[in-house]
This record gives sequence, C-alpha cells and structure tokens, in this order.
Amino acid sequence: DATPEPLLDFVGVSQINPPGDTFQWVARTNFMPLITGGQNPVFKDERETMAAIIRSDFNPRREVYLLPEAKPLVRATNADVKILQPHFAAEEISADVVAAAPTMVVVAQVYYRPWHAYLVGQRVELFRANLGFQAMPVPAGQHHLSLRYEDRSFHLGAGISLTTLAGCCLGVTWIQ
Repeated sequence: DATPEPLLDFVGVSQINPPGDTFQWVARTNFMPLITGGQNPVFKDERETMAAIIRSDFNPRREVYLLPEAKPLVRATNADVKILQPHFAAEEISADVVAAAPTMVVVAQVYYRPWHAYLVGQRVELFRANLGFQAMPVPAGQHHLSLRYEDRSFHLGAGISLTTLAGCCLGVTWIQ
C-alpha cells in the first residue's frame, strides 16, 4: 500500500517516485513546511491515532493528534498562525511564531525525549504529535520558539568515561 497523501503532506515530502519507476522524481505541490501551527488538538490513544493519520481524509493542516494524557495541559484551538524565520541546525530548531489565539505549533520531526521546547527562553511542554512527531502549545501573540537537543545522559556518560580513562592513565603511570 502507498503512503496516504495527507501523511506525505504532513512530513514535507516534496518529491516522490511514481509507482514502478525508481529513477524518476515527480514534484509534489501539497507538501507542508516542517513547522506549522494553528491545528486543532484531537485527543486519541495510539491505536485510534494510527487509524486516523493513515486515512485519506486526515487533514494535518487543521488537526493534530495528541495522546489523552495531554488534554488537561493543552488549551488550544484552531487559530491563524504565522511561522517566521524558521532555522534548522543540528541540535536546534527555532522560529518566530505569531498566533491570533492560543494554539499548537507542530514540528514534523521525530519525537525523542532529549528534545526540549522553549518559548521566549522558558521551557514548555513538548508533546508527541501524530504518534511520533512534536507539538507544543503557544499562547496568542508573537513569541520566539526553539527546540533544543539536550541529551544529559550522554554528557553524564561522557563525564564518567573521561573520569575512568583519567583514572586508568593515572593507575598505569603509578604502577610503572
């Protein structure tokens, strides 16, 4: 089965191979930018969300699926949103967001715990959107949004490894 068009739109697929032709690329015109906003949150469990996002009538421009645990934490509706000056780097994504009302900003990037969301420098909740992507609530007004990859476990492990290496080097030097 082919991937449904709305899901391809959501993840920003701009080129695709026609069926049976591996070497030809065809431009897609309906793809969405990787950062969008204004979607209405819909709260469904994982099974219901999977069924919804693979349907041909899924509308990622109007709705974003969040897990039911997010419902008490989200106060957002459909709203007009402008995403200005998006910037993508290895460990940070940022943009200026102008929202007419409290809403959601959705990023078509894989949800992974070391990613953290900041709104005007203050940490905000980052939710799993459409099963495996990212979304965060944004109040009305203009705000600077950034997503940063902050893997504290990696830094802790690197520190322990360097300390162990230094101990081994000192041990070898002391023995000789």
